[in-house]
Amino acid sequence: MAKTARLKYLVSHNIQTRFIINFVAGIIIVFILVTAGFVGASWAANNLGEGKTEEIFTLSTRVPSDEFIIDPVTGEKEPAYVQKISILWRWEIVTPAILINNLLILIVLIVGGIMYTHRIAGPLYNINRSLQRALHGKLHHQIRLRKKDLLHETVGLINQVLEKANLITPPPGE
Repeated sequence: MAKTARLKYLVSHNIQTRFIINFVAGIIIVFILVTAGFVGASWAANNLGEGKTEEIFTLSTRVPSDEFIIDPVTGEKEPAYVQKISILWRWEIVTPAILINNLLILIVLIVGGIMYTHRIAGPLYNINRSLQRALHGKLHHQIRLRKKDLLHETVGLINQVLEKANLITPPPGE
């Protein structure tokens, strides 16, 4: 079969769009459930019961205050520093990572879904176009697919039907 190059990936908008929307909606529901479950469990572990005082990181930094101290050696005024303590809880660290991960997975699934459905929608588009030609009496052509397209067996059968029809109705000029 000869190579045919198509640049459009959304060939059958209706089929591909409905498939991708349903597929992605299912994935989004799973993302929401997994994320909500993890965030809820982390929140409950930190706020209800034994894990209440459990933190992942305690950040301690020196921050200049409004007060000054006098250096005993040089006699210069220097700002006084206070200790600032910040606590990062498990859910504060993990939730953004989960959300970013979900977004990246979603992007990969959408692109992959479009490319995969293109393997089905492209052949369906060719089959429909060929059947419309056949309805108008143009039976002297074969449907060609790319190597990675799906539905090769179905297209092969349709091509056989078209060949048999060509025996009855030869192409013009013969």
